[in-house]
This record gives sequence, C-alpha cells and structure tokens, in this order.
Amino acid sequence: MREACRAEGPTEFERGFRPTGANRKTVLVMMSSMTEGTRLMELFPLLESDKRIRLVRTVPAHGKSWNGLAESFAEMDAETIPWTRAVRSRWDLVLTTRHEHVGEVSGEVLVFQPGAGTPARLDREPPTYRGRVLPSALALPHLTDVDVLWRTRPEVLPAAVVSGDICLDRMRASAHRRAAYRSALGVGPGTRLVTVCSTWGAESLFGRHPDLCDRLVDEAGDDTRVAAVLHPAIWAAHGKTRVLARARRAGLLVVPPESGWQATVLASDHVLGDLGSTTVYAAAMGIPVRLVAATHRAFPGGIADELARAVGRIDLGAALLPQLASAVDGSVGELITALVSSCPDEASERLRNVMYLLLGLDEPVWRAAVRPYAPPRPHDPP
Repeated sequence: MREACRAEGPTEFERGFRPTGANRKTVLVMMSSMTEGTRLMELFPLLESDKRIRLVRTVPAHGKSWNGLAESFAEMDAETIPWTRAVRSRWDLVLTTRHEHVGEVSGEVLVFQPGAGTPARLDREPPTYRGRVLPSALALPHLTDVDVLWRTRPEVLPAAVVSGDICLDRMRASAHRRAAYRSALGVGPGTRLVTVCSTWGAESLFGRHPDLCDRLVDEAGDDTRVAAVLHPAIWAAHGKTRVLARARRAGLLVVPPESGWQATVLASDHVLGDLGSTTVYAAAMGIPVRLVAATHRAFPGGIADELARAVGRIDLGAALLPQLASAVDGSVGELITALVSSCPDEASERLRNVMYLLLGLDEPVWRAAVRPYAPPRPHDPP
C-alpha cells in the first residue's frame, strides 16, 4: 500500500500530524461543489473515530468557484490543502464522487456514487484514462448498476462494489426522531408540513416553477407550514440571501443542504417535488409524494422513471394544497426502497470494509456507525 502524504515543505497538516506507528494513513477528500461535499460527508462517521486515520480535503483546480463550499467545509473536521499540493502528494486513499481529475492524484481511489435516482456519469466522465481504470473501487448502490456497467464499461467491472445507499440507511435509522425534527422546525402537533423538493437545472421544479413556494405559502392557513429543500447548486447559483426571499419573509422554512434536508423530509406530511434524488428518498421513506407535471426528464428505466409511474402529479392550474389530501398507496415506499438499494441497512458496513481494504488496515472492533441525522436548522428569514 502506498505511503502516507509527503508534500514538499511542512504544511499545517504535516506539522499537526506526527504518526507514532507504522500503520498511520492519510485520506484525501476531493470536493468540487456543495453537492459533492454533502454527499462525501456521509462517509466521515465511518472513519473519524479511528486515530490511525487523518482526513484532508481539497478542491480540484478546474477554474470554477462554487458558493457554499466554505459551509460544507465547516461541517467537516478535516484540514484543507491546495490542489497544487494534493497532486504532488501520494495518498493512502482518495474519496470522490467524480471520475474527473482522478487521474491527477496518486493513491487508491474510491468513487462514491451520486444520490438516489442519479445514473452514474460514465459517458461524460469515463472512469478510464489511456486504457487505465482510474478508480480502485466504484461503489454502486444496486446490483442493477453492475448490469449497466457490464453493458457500458465492462473494463471497469473488476472495480465495482455493491455497497447499498448510506443516505437511505441513515434516513431509515432516523425515522424514529420525526417528532424531534418537527419540533426543531417549529411545526407543532396538528400542523401539516408540506415540503417542496427540487433538483437543479432548467428542467427542475425550481427552474420551471420558481413561484411554486410562494403559491403554497399563500394558500397555507394556520394548520399548514411549508418548507423547501433545494439542490446545493441552486444555493451556489443564487446565494443564501436571495433564495426564495419573498416566501421566506412570509413564513417559508428553507433548509440549507448542509443543515438537515434529510431530517426535514422525515418530518414532512407531504412532499411536492420533481424527479431529483430528494424526492426519491422521500418516496422510499413512505412520505406521500406528488410530482409537478413536466419537470425533469427521467432516465429511461431508472428509479426516477419508476417513481414517475407510481405517484400522482399536481395540477398547477388548480389550488395546490387540496390535491395533497388524496390517499397514497403504501406500497410505493417498499417499491422505491427496493430500487434504491440492493442491501438496505448494510451500506455503512460495506463501505467501511471497502475503505479499510484499500487502506490496508484492519477494521476497528466496533460496528460501523449508522448515525441518525441531526435536527434541521432552517435558514433565518431575510
């Protein structure tokens, strides 16, 4: 296994880390955006209690600058180093959600897949470079993803590992905290919580219907609160002070991506969304879901496509809230869960096993943590 990081010149990282044994390892976390940051944070509880491991983060130098990265970094107990130093060093393990830039760093690489319903970006970001397979391990949530890989990138099959979905598992482990999450949002007994979920892009709910939250807040009476969970790219593009400012002043609860979107979904009585990952997770958890018509194209045969077939759509030409009262088929949650993960409640164990194999370390004696999510922290109104 490759030696720990040794960059040119003493960095704060090197000055603060003095290994006392031979089995000390360094892990580089590559983050280009808030989206990647919030996803990679799911892996931190699997490593953070092991004193043999040091976590270091970096932002690939690709010419883009995303708002909100500082907030993502603030949630992580790991030091930041510049990309120029990261590419001059050798790492025991590199964690990333993208194949892009992986060929520029040295070390064993674990590629962690995007959220539920998001197909692997193998066409735009091929996991090979000059015939060399870049990831040491490619964590996939479902056996069907292996079938897709076999048809599209068979040379990468030896790196494929079916790991399950750690976000889904943590939401399942957090379901019993629903009352605490509602309390944190200020939603009292007898009050209905309706949450709007949007992915990013022109075809998303927010992209096509930016006034939807305003309409819901205007319709809501004393017995209804409205919350919004938006893709990190929306926050990065619009900035914290401008996102849904009017609706926030009128009482909309807006939860930043690093501050408890999963808990907000679990606290909800209804979710109104597009076909992004957050809506998929809501459906998997059995939350009544309704889709906004003509938003976000589903990957044919994928999870989002199945979700679109299974749940009803909102008529935007009529009052919105009365449409949420219709009965929901309870089997939808079981259907979507089975599509999201081949091995529910096993992702922590499987992912930790892969990371420790790549690190060349024995796993700790304690079980891999399946940590419930913290209570949500909605953004202050403007």
